[in-house]
Amino acid sequence: MDIFHTAQTKKGKALVCHSISRIRGKHHHVRYSLFFWIQNHMNTRKTGWPRVLRKAYDYRKGKQMRKFLWNCSSIFPLLLIYFVFTEDVSFSITEFHLYLDHSEACFLAVMITVIWLCSPFRTICCDGSWGVVFYNIFPIATVGMLNLAQWYFGMFVTMLIITAIAETVLLIGLKRAEKRHLITKKSQRKFYRLLPRYIVAVAVVVCAGPSLYNAVSNGFISPFYYEIQDYWRAILSNMDAKSDQEESANSLPENEVLWMCLDEDKWKTLSVQERITVLKHLMDYETDILDIPPIEIHAGLIGDATMGVYDHSINMIEINVEHLDLCPVEEVIDTVCHEVRHAFQWQVVDSIDWDNPVFQAPYFEEMRSWLENYHNYKSVWIYGYDEYENQPVEVDARDYAKKETERIMEKVRKSNEYSKSVDAS
Repeated sequence: MDIFHTAQTKKGKALVCHSISRIRGKHHHVRYSLFFWIQNHMNTRKTGWPRVLRKAYDYRKGKQMRKFLWNCSSIFPLLLIYFVFTEDVSFSITEFHLYLDHSEACFLAVMITVIWLCSPFRTICCDGSWGVVFYNIFPIATVGMLNLAQWYFGMFVTMLIITAIAETVLLIGLKRAEKRHLITKKSQRKFYRLLPRYIVAVAVVVCAGPSLYNAVSNGFISPFYYEIQDYWRAILSNMDAKSDQEESANSLPENEVLWMCLDEDKWKTLSVQERITVLKHLMDYETDILDIPPIEIHAGLIGDATMGVYDHSINMIEINVEHLDLCPVEEVIDTVCHEVRHAFQWQVVDSIDWDNPVFQAPYFEEMRSWLENYHNYKSVWIYGYDEYENQPVEVDARDYAKKETERIMEKVRKSNEYSKSVDAS
């Protein structure tokens, strides 16, 4: 067969390239004469060997370029680690009782990345093909799913179910093809070899969309949990009025419901949002006692060592969601009363005209100490726990919270006893 017709087919191209390579090593002078003879002959034709060489060179160059671009995706895990260390990333998934502040979230992201990059999937996926991209995106998708779970837990579960179904369909399809002999043994071995790559790709494709949308809309910070008034109205609608056995004339039926919700057994059945709703009514009860304006409340991830904080600039109390979810109800009540007392102190300090000589009397000495303390407040992180605890505003808030918590828990106990006696009758 003519060598130029042979070069038009794939096998012919390989045969000619192999023949020339063999000639190159043994007969140097023959190699050049044969090559120039072929080149001169093919210049007289529209298609031929120079075009074959050009195509082979372009294909090899394109393959190397694609492999380089796939391998460039290895920067994605590094970008993930850089992002979690530079941004305020935190996770609070109440359904799992998982609460991670910034430092713990950074540690988790690093561990996920390191474990994944050292996993057996690396030898299968990192072969210079498209699987490298999905392999490097997988840690980002995993952290993104954790972020999705803390904002939309239902969507998180849905994505996991869809991923499991897609992986199952993939395996079932392979088994059916084997039973019906629709694929050859060679294709079967190749498919099993590439199966982990397809599993990773399916997981990334299914989870990447919702995770990316949530990251853009909500970021990677822990969500805030607010009260839900519908829950409180539902409680009131299902409760009978108990105005005939009130402890005082100022007590309201709603307060009786409040004491029932603050019972430890009932408290354990409430979600974080429902607990925030109950604490909102407890705070309204306390503000009425102290005669100060109503205060907003929400729960968020504010650090392991901080149970609650009052922000005077926006008149709002923030409760640590981990403390709210895991601690006994008595400790939560103490935290709320403590922060409400801080709000009362600020209200007193702001309402007094300190330039008036009347307020320089010894009677207002404690209030003046509050004013001086807030102007020179000692943070626990700078001055230590002892200095922080011995400040006038903290001593006063701690004493008030202790007494008020004991009084409230007594009301809760009496309400619980009354409910049991009513149920028994």
